[in-house]
Formats: sequence, C-alpha cells, structure tokens
Amino acid sequence: MMMGGYRTAETTGERVVAAAQFALAALVTEHPYKFAATSTMKVVVLKASQQVVQGMNYKLTLAILQENDCVGALECTVWDKFGDLTVTHWGEEVSCSEAMGMIKMKQQQDTTVEKDPET
Repeated sequence: MMMGGYRTAETTGERVVAAAQFALAALVTEHPYKFAATSTMKVVVLKASQQVVQGMNYKLTLAILQENDCVGALECTVWDKFGDLTVTHWGEEVSCSEAMGMIKMKQQQDTTVEKDPET
C-alpha cells in the first residue's frame, strides 16, 4: 500500500475495530466531549478511512451505545504505529440522531446484500 491520502476502510475490519475500541478506552479517561462514556459501553464504527504513514492513521466516525441507545457520537483519528495506538485528534461531536440514522442505513445495506448475493 502506498503512502498518501485517506482511503475508505472496512468498518468491520480487525484493525479498524481495534482502533475504535482504543478510542473508546481513551474517551473514558480523557472526556473530550459533553457526554460521558464508560468502559461497559459499546462502540460502533459508522465510517472509517485509513492513511498509510509510519504505521496507519484511522479517521473514524463512532457511535457510543449503552444497550442499543446512543449516548454520544464523534469523529476522531487514531494513529497505529505498528501496534502502539494513540488518539491524535478528537474531532467534531456527531448528533445521536445522525449516528442512529447511519446505523439504520448500514443495517439496511447489509440486509440488501444478504438478500441478493449475486451483486
């Protein structure tokens, strides 16, 4: 993979999910947003892109859920320097209504793909 700009990444990819889980853990201790996250909450990757640098940057849009209720949503960048992860940027807070809309749209797309395996 060449170094350069950001490219779309699979939201369920192992490294993307690991970066999202790391961001949730950092969110619990750093509190950069008005909502409070706890380690018992679930993180859902709504959107992801990656950039090859010395390691990999992951630009993520995340929803933080308690049960199935949105507690908060945000954008952040996580740098994976060969297994050493750091949140390098806490981005904009995203509204829960927008986040839940993205989750619903993603679920509908997943259902469509399952119904029509030939596409």
